[in-house]
Amino acid sequence: MKASVIVAQLSTSVLSQSNRTARGGLSATQALEQAGFFAGKVHAAHCLALSDADIDNLSAFWAGQPAGSDTTVTPEIAAVKKSKMTFPKDFPKGFTLYASVNKEDQATVAQQYVNSVGLAAVKAGKPMPDGSVIVVVNLAAKLGADKKPIAGKDGNWQTDTIKGYEGMEARAGWGKDVPELIRNVNWNYALFGADKAPKTEVNQAICLACHVPAAKNSYVFSFAKIQAKATAK
Repeated sequence: MKASVIVAQLSTSVLSQSNRTARGGLSATQALEQAGFFAGKVHAAHCLALSDADIDNLSAFWAGQPAGSDTTVTPEIAAVKKSKMTFPKDFPKGFTLYASVNKEDQATVAQQYVNSVGLAAVKAGKPMPDGSVIVVVNLAAKLGADKKPIAGKDGNWQTDTIKGYEGMEARAGWGKDVPELIRNVNWNYALFGADKAPKTEVNQAICLACHVPAAKNSYVFSFAKIQAKATAK
C-alpha cells in the first residue's frame, strides 16, 4: 500500500467531499480549509504540513473511492495508529526534569522529563537517538481560596494530584511501517492515565503529523529547553 494511500485513510472523509466540489480558483489548501478539513482533530492547520501537491494526491485518492470506504480500517492503518510505547518502568529514575510549564487554560502544571540517553545526545550536539524517551507529567495546580492557582517563589504553580502523562519514545524499527509523509524517524507517542495505564483509544497518527514541523529538532517541540538543561553549568 502506497504511503499516500495510508495517509489518506488516516484523514477524514471531508477530503473527498472537498475534491468533488468545484474549487472556484482556490488552492487545494484553501478549498480544504473552507470545507472544514483543517478544523478536524487529526489535521489542525498548524500541525500537518502538507503541500498543495500532497493534498491533490490525497484528494485524487479519495475521489476514486466508493462512498463509505473511509470507514474501513486496514491492518496497515491500525498499525500506524497504535503506539508501541509503554510507560517507563522505573520513571522518574534515570530521567531529568528539564522544564515546568504552567498551562493556564487547563489549570495544569506540565513537568517535562528526558531520559539519560536523550539528554546525553543533546549535550553532545547530536540528534536524539533511538532509546530516547520524554515523559510529561501533567499535574493539577493547587488552588487557593479564590480558586486560582497558587504560584511558588519561582513562578511555577504549586502542584496537587497527577492528572495523567504524555510520552514519546524512539526505538529501532518503530518507524518502518509509518508513511514517510508523517514518519518521525522512529518516534512513537502515547498518553497515559494517572494510573500509568495507556489510553489505547488515542490515535498516534495525530501526534506524528503534529510533530513533523519539528523535524530539525529531533521532532521535539521543547528541544531548546532540553539544550538549555544539558548545557547549564
